[in-house]
Amino acid sequence: MSSKYLLGIDDDYRVMSQVGVKQYCYPERFPHNAIWDSAVGPDGKFYFGLASEISSSNYVRLCRYDYETNSVEELFKIEDVILPQDRAIRASKFHSSISFLPDGRIIMTTHTTDKSPRHPTWLPYAYYHHLWEGFAGGEIITYDPKTGHAENLGMPKPHESIYGSVYDPAHNALFCLGFMRGHLYRYSLDEKRVIDLGKVAEHYSFRLTLGPDGNVYGSTNTGWVFRVNTDTLKIEDLNFQFKHEPYDHAYRCNMMSIARTGPDGRLYMTSMYSRSIYALDTKTDKFEDMGWYLPTDRYSPLENRHGVHA
Repeated sequence: MSSKYLLGIDDDYRVMSQVGVKQYCYPERFPHNAIWDSAVGPDGKFYFGLASEISSSNYVRLCRYDYETNSVEELFKIEDVILPQDRAIRASKFHSSISFLPDGRIIMTTHTTDKSPRHPTWLPYAYYHHLWEGFAGGEIITYDPKTGHAENLGMPKPHESIYGSVYDPAHNALFCLGFMRGHLYRYSLDEKRVIDLGKVAEHYSFRLTLGPDGNVYGSTNTGWVFRVNTDTLKIEDLNFQFKHEPYDHAYRCNMMSIARTGPDGRLYMTSMYSRSIYALDTKTDKFEDMGWYLPTDRYSPLENRHGVHA
């Protein structure tokens, strides 16, 4: 096996067969420690946000991975685009937001999970209203792969971190979910205007997805599924809740984690802290539990409690 696909420390980190699988490992000098947003672009390249969490005071970077050369290119630093205060809680992440516009540009939103350099740890609530050391707010960013130009389109809601977003091509609009307040926002790229559609989740809910019917789907933190009618902008309760697997953990946290339209035209979904895959027929609003994605009960003592994300 070629040494360039190894971490260079322990054979436990060997990857699978190199016939189809490659692995790029960042050098240890990189302080970033998370990736929570990624998508394959129309150009066939893999775009992702290199993020950081909790204790390093880093800013997110948009990066591009080339499978053919097994290399990563840093496209921009977010601090060069949003001009933040150095004392402030960091815009450390793009989270569940990368979409592609018809003209080829990438659109994404910023989220915070890392601390101010003046704080002992990440304290977004304690410093929510602090003018200099709080989080200013999540912002809408575009990037043009053709020109390398990144642009800040603005902040949907001051102080609110944007936990997820999805692009609606039929109306040229971006729907965004707030991390702390649980409100849903819609930004019109034509009108350059933000509308607050109201509270749709308790808090901490991130996934928005475009359904096969052209409407937007999401869920509350506790797993109740809703639909946003993209024509009327009405929020519709679908009266369905994802099942919850407690994993010896008392807090119910099973919001939608991923959703994709299947070959049969149904919307397939998973949720956090849940073992099932669900299918929704958007024509009839009928849900079906397709069963567990793991083969046995408690397949591993270290089973990932957070479900399927990719």
